[in-house]
Amino acid sequence: MGVPDSVDAKVIEARSLPAVGDPQEATISALEQPVGTPPLKKLIPPGGEVAIVVSDKTRFCSYPTVLPLLLDYLNVHGLPDSRMFLLVAYGAHRHHTEEENCLFYGEETLRRVRLIQHNCRDASQLTNLPRTSRGTQVRLNKRYLEAAMSTVVGSISFHYFAGFGGGRKMIFPGLASEEGILSNHRIFVEATEGSLSRMRRFKGSLQDHPLNDDLMEAVAMAPPSFVLNFCLNREGDVAGVFAGDWKKSHSRGCQFLLKTCVQAKRKYDLVIASCGGHPEDINFIQAHKTIDNAFDLLTPGGTLLILACCEDGIGSDSFLQWFDHEDATTMREALLRSYSMNGGTALALKMKADASRIHLYSSLDSGVVKRMGLRPVRDIQQSLQEIIAEGNVKSAAILPEGATTVVERESGTADGS
Repeated sequence: MGVPDSVDAKVIEARSLPAVGDPQEATISALEQPVGTPPLKKLIPPGGEVAIVVSDKTRFCSYPTVLPLLLDYLNVHGLPDSRMFLLVAYGAHRHHTEEENCLFYGEETLRRVRLIQHNCRDASQLTNLPRTSRGTQVRLNKRYLEAAMSTVVGSISFHYFAGFGGGRKMIFPGLASEEGILSNHRIFVEATEGSLSRMRRFKGSLQDHPLNDDLMEAVAMAPPSFVLNFCLNREGDVAGVFAGDWKKSHSRGCQFLLKTCVQAKRKYDLVIASCGGHPEDINFIQAHKTIDNAFDLLTPGGTLLILACCEDGIGSDSFLQWFDHEDATTMREALLRSYSMNGGTALALKMKADASRIHLYSSLDSGVVKRMGLRPVRDIQQSLQEIIAEGNVKSAAILPEGATTVVERESGTADGS
């Protein structure tokens, strides 16, 4: 893919975080010297089961390496494999196949401990807790609540409406009911008031953030005993390990991750962005994070060219229906009346598609792409030439890893909680 010399093109990448010298040593050190809690070995209960909460395959975390290390540590300090189980925090995502479980968590891990798959729609798996002050009904996984100890293991990433992933999000929405997830996500539609600029303020922030406040209130009703958070660099290597209290360790990890943000000294007529490969483009819902990042570098009315495989399709059964509404205003009104899963993502996409031209190179059916208001691409070079010719493009930004290339907030400050 070549951009002609007539276009002022710039490659933009997230700031690189150096990998830790020895990931195993860094992990053990974090377990022994956590933030806000005693060392993990001091928390091991004399009896009962221990839940190890893990992400699904849409969140990369090097589990085949990390989990055996954690299990060995717990074994050394008196906790046998037979008293532990993995609990997959799917939220409302689809369940893995056995093959996917094996690849994502590792054969050794699955030989040693049982794997339990959370189902947000199975009432028998859930226990009622109170509502949050914003009215979200908190119902969490029964096995998680009944465990004598719970340890969350996951990575921290940027999230366009929750501020950051990881930490508290592994419990809620990860182990929540569908009803609770919908109620929490609806806050995004309410709070942004149909404004793209307000949506922009949610990403990379945890303060003055009503959706995050709701998450924090929900998890505080049944917090995990211990959290092991990883920050990965753009090469996928461990750059930081933050363990201990579920709030304090996550906040420190978020502050650390903000070092990767790029400064937007200018905006561009065209932004070409690849998601950066699996799992960032596993489905369109995940690929939207790249669209969101790329849009922040775009001049008003500019053009995005997004490269995303989307091997698992859209990633939501209820997503496309929202594009039957004639405009963003009626879509938002309908969402406020009856919110459904990924409705906030549909609205965010609709608003960006109305404000720009978005071309998508993917494995999705062309009709599906058009239904979302996007322009399907089958030949990247040909489409690029047409975009430049038709749009009088003078400047372009190229994002090789768009999912992790986040523009620094306008204030230039990083807030946490």
